[in-house]
Amino acid sequence: MRAVLNCKSGFSFLDSLMKPEEIVRLALEAGCEAVAVTDPNLHGAVEVFQAGKDAGLKVVIAAEVTVEGAAWNAYVKNDEGYRNLCVLLSLPVVERQVARAHGTGLIWRRAEWLPQVRYAAPEDAGMFAILQSIRTLTLLERRDPRKRRGAMHFPQRAWFEKIDRKVARDMAHIVQACEFEFKLGGLNFPRFRPPDGTTPRAFLRKLAMEGVMRRYGNPPPSEIVLQLGEELAIIGEVGYEEYFLLTWDILEDCKRAGIDWITRGSAADSLVCYCLGISDVCPVRFELYFRRFLNRDRMSLNKLPD
Repeated sequence: MRAVLNCKSGFSFLDSLMKPEEIVRLALEAGCEAVAVTDPNLHGAVEVFQAGKDAGLKVVIAAEVTVEGAAWNAYVKNDEGYRNLCVLLSLPVVERQVARAHGTGLIWRRAEWLPQVRYAAPEDAGMFAILQSIRTLTLLERRDPRKRRGAMHFPQRAWFEKIDRKVARDMAHIVQACEFEFKLGGLNFPRFRPPDGTTPRAFLRKLAMEGVMRRYGNPPPSEIVLQLGEELAIIGEVGYEEYFLLTWDILEDCKRAGIDWITRGSAADSLVCYCLGISDVCPVRFELYFRRFLNRDRMSLNKLPD
C-alpha cells in the first residue's frame, strides 16, 4: 500500500506551503493509492476530497487533535467518526476522557507516527523557513523551539521502498478501514426533531399559526392566513421545514441567553419568519414581496433563502 497519511495543507495557518489540489497531484505523481490531510481543522477537507475524487485518488478524511497537550492524528472510518471528530475539534481543550468518549469511528495515531509533509520539494525548505519566522514572529536565522526542524517535503517514490513493514501494514489498515466519504450535491440539513413528537411540517405549521395570532390577533385577517398558507405550502413542497425550524431553534436559544440578533436576507421578507419571531419586520405593513426569493423556481435550483 503506497499512501501518504500525514500531510498538512495551507489550512494549517502559516504552517504549510501546500494547497489541497497540490497534495493530490503530488500523491498521484508518487504513485500513491491514498492520501490524508491532517490539518488541526477540517477547513480543507471537502476541497481535498473533491480533488481526490476527480483524480481517482482515495482521500482519507482526518485531522490533528491535541489531547492534553499531545498531538494525535484522528482518521475517520465512518459517519459516526466524522461526527465525533467535529465535536472534538469544536472544543477549546480536549481531555483524554473526552477523546475516549468521542473516539468511536476514529483511528488514532500519534502525529509523529509518520513524517509530516508541509511542502512539495526539498528546494522549498527555504520558503518554509521564512513562513516559520512569520508564524513565530522571529528573525529568519534565530533559533526558536516553536520552529519546526527536519525535512518536510513530499516523499519521493524511493521513500516507500524503505518504509518499515509494520508501518506499511498499519498504513494499509487505515486506508482500508476509513470508508467515510462526503455526500456532496443537493441539500443536507441537520435533522430537527419536534419536541411534541409530531413531524417537522406539522410543528412548523403549529408555530406559524400560534405566531400569526400573536402578531395579528385572534382571529387574524383572512388575507394574512391565505399568505401564510401559501408560504407554508411552498416551504413544504421543497422540503425546507427543518431549515426554518433549525433557525427558529437557534434563535430561541439566543433569546433565552439574552443574546440579541438582527435578521437580514431574503427569507426575512416572509410571513413565516415574522410569525416565528425570526424577524420583527412585518412584511404586510412594509409590503415586502416574499415571492421574489421564496418561490418554486428558485427552490428548484437549490438556492436557499438567506
